[in-house]
Amino acid sequence: MVLGETVDRGMSQRKADLLMTVIAMSWGMSFMFMRLGLEGLGPFNIIALRFLIAFGVMFMIFGRRLIRVDAQTLKCAVLGGVLIFGTFTGILTGMAT
Repeated sequence: MVLGETVDRGMSQRKADLLMTVIAMSWGMSFMFMRLGLEGLGPFNIIALRFLIAFGVMFMIFGRRLIRVDAQTLKCAVLGGVLIFGTFTGILTGMAT
């Protein structure tokens, strides 16, 4: 599979819309939790906690597939992780000031 290529997995438009709504709501609620977390933790501690929780959940769901990850997928995942880390660093630094 090439980066950016779409694969039809038989998902209906209704299900896709529902998943996007849940993701948007989760993303929005996470800002509230980040604000609360800044009262007791530093920005990098919150980022580390978020990444650990996300990794744990994804490992429970996709653990068997992680064993067969190819180099291209790993490169894309590292790039995505670095971009997300930078984004969260900027957001939390801004929220802390």
